[in-house]
Amino acid sequence: MPSLAKIQLILRQPIPVILKKVKTTFLEKISTSIQTKKYEKKDFRKLKFSSKIKFNTGLSSISKIKTDEIPVSVQDYLTNMYIQHRFDLLGTGWIKNSYFSDSPGIEGIKYSNPLSSMKIDSQGNWLSNVVHKNHIQLSQHIWKKIQSEKANYEPIDWQKDYKSGFRFESQSAYTKQYKLALADGIDLKMPWELGRLQHLPQLAIFYKNNSENIEIIKEYKCQMLDFIMTNPIGMGVNWSCTMDVGIRAANICLAQDWFKQLDRHKLLDPEFDELLNSYLFSHAKHIENNFEYKDGLTSNHYLGNIAGLTFISSYLKCKEQNFWLAYSIQELKNELEKQFFDDGSNFEGSTAYHRLSGEMIVYCFALLHKIESKQLIEISKIKSKKYHIKADFHKKDYTNQYFLTNEVIQFIYKMNSFSKAYTKPNGTICQIGDNDSGRFFRLTPTGNFITVDEAFALYHNLSQRNDYQEELFWDENHINHSSFIAASGGFFELNFPMEFSLENHLVKNFINKKYSSDTQTDIDSVDFSFEKLKYNKSFNYPHQIDISTLKMTHFKDFGFIRFSTPSFFVSICFGTNSKSHHSLGHQHNDKASIELQINGKDIIYDPGTYIYTPLPKWRNHYRSTTVHSTIQANDKEQNSINPTKGGLFSMKKQCECMVIKLSQTNVIVQTKTSDYIHYREIIIEASGITIHDSCNIPFEQSFKQVPLSNGYGKLIR
Repeated sequence: MPSLAKIQLILRQPIPVILKKVKTTFLEKISTSIQTKKYEKKDFRKLKFSSKIKFNTGLSSISKIKTDEIPVSVQDYLTNMYIQHRFDLLGTGWIKNSYFSDSPGIEGIKYSNPLSSMKIDSQGNWLSNVVHKNHIQLSQHIWKKIQSEKANYEPIDWQKDYKSGFRFESQSAYTKQYKLALADGIDLKMPWELGRLQHLPQLAIFYKNNSENIEIIKEYKCQMLDFIMTNPIGMGVNWSCTMDVGIRAANICLAQDWFKQLDRHKLLDPEFDELLNSYLFSHAKHIENNFEYKDGLTSNHYLGNIAGLTFISSYLKCKEQNFWLAYSIQELKNELEKQFFDDGSNFEGSTAYHRLSGEMIVYCFALLHKIESKQLIEISKIKSKKYHIKADFHKKDYTNQYFLTNEVIQFIYKMNSFSKAYTKPNGTICQIGDNDSGRFFRLTPTGNFITVDEAFALYHNLSQRNDYQEELFWDENHINHSSFIAASGGFFELNFPMEFSLENHLVKNFINKKYSSDTQTDIDSVDFSFEKLKYNKSFNYPHQIDISTLKMTHFKDFGFIRFSTPSFFVSICFGTNSKSHHSLGHQHNDKASIELQINGKDIIYDPGTYIYTPLPKWRNHYRSTTVHSTIQANDKEQNSINPTKGGLFSMKKQCECMVIKLSQTNVIVQTKTSDYIHYREIIIEASGITIHDSCNIPFEQSFKQVPLSNGYGKLIR
């Protein structure tokens, strides 16, 4: 049954469009039903793993990537955590995820674990409780391989939301998983995040730096086999979101490439390679059958589909390889132009999603440099209706190994510039719009150690103190984007502090080429006057500001202006671009909202996101007008929010913003909603900053600060 929000959206369309959507929805339901039955009846006992599918080892030379800047203490800590199957994802804290482990719950909601009393036996009989009935035979064989490597290996429960304790149905097809997550407290993102396997490339990096610890490569092999064993193709929660399938595939490719280069003990045997290669092949088939693309509308999800297909088609040698690669090249360029504005910012209206989508673009285009000219010539001749390759694709010049156009390169440079612009002097970012802590790769650990006691005193989301025998807690910094700045900077000879980071070296290792970076992201200042409205208020913050070093940057397409010196930063966001994502699904009611940081201390900040679907009340609170540093007028939302679960990723657009005055020390932004008109002026002088607001109805300046969520699922007390 469609949600009320979806029904309202449909009814606003013309009658022919409504009829077409009804017909399309009906056909999609039939197709999904057929596909579900196909997966649930699939006989995995007959699954053949082909030795003809080969893996292209060495696309990324791990020996040439500088990895020794990661502190040994951080490497050792994370290695031990991953080997113990303890993960800190989306605010869980470093807790263990197994079939027996307890879950901390979320805001008092906690589900019992139906498998908590299950016994793991050496014969693999326990697998009948967790895998498809026709996958048991293969799974038992894989379980024996795992035990031969590590007799004491304790399996990971990949199907569990290990924060709430709810377990998804591993014996049901991926199409049925969404309906299981409707109750409060259940978060699909939890198993998806772990199922991205982003810790495996990190383990490869740690193994390079500590090759004497053979337990690292054994753990990689066992965890990979564990995942294959309990996640048969198309079954369970880890196949329900194609974007996550694509991200997982890319991370498997990178981890396998690096571990194969480092495997001097030959632990990754031919049978393991065949199993993994065939599993990656199945990822590509699943992606091409489940593109997250509807009615010509795409998002970061579809970009994740294409990114995964890019990595698989670059790393796997099989008959479909060139078709997948041709489609990937075509769609990457299409989506770059569709999802990124001319100023380099992302159309989702979120700085965090700018990084996620930007990482996909940067790493994929870097990887494509490794494709040999001979193969590119073959690709350029492809015409295919099956793979949706357009008729004029073959006319384009992809025969040069460095086929990237100047337009693509300038896009990447502008992405880099935008990320630098929304980064404050202390290295943290302005959290504009949603932040789900999403990444394509997590390579360089970014964060700091605090004590366990400090962590529990700091974070509202931590609740199981007895899980920690250690004194230290690694606190990942999700609002530091330096790794993406470094990665995108790998295309250019740029001088910035992250010049020698791992991500920078990885991109340089892929492309072995430097590009020109002469582009301009600022625009000319405009100067208009406005008449003061009836209601006026001012906020003054006295502080000595070195006006001579003040820099202004304006990203007009995204809707972002910042003024900064090395010790002072103020920004204002006003994004209402008509080319933004149609649903405003990742935007917040933050128009004319400001952030102010002085000497590394946040005076006024955006509170972040906290959580999505598990707690609709919290979701809507953290994207509402009331928590942002704009004005409050009659308790009205800038854009109306549907409070039901069906409306959690959309807003009805009712707000328009524009810059009506801009200079090196002054800006005026106009905001119009269905209820009021508002002008906000920022004036910067040597003696301090003034924020002046004018409105046609009574209002309050809202600079109150609610608890900061500095990453998805994280909430500072």
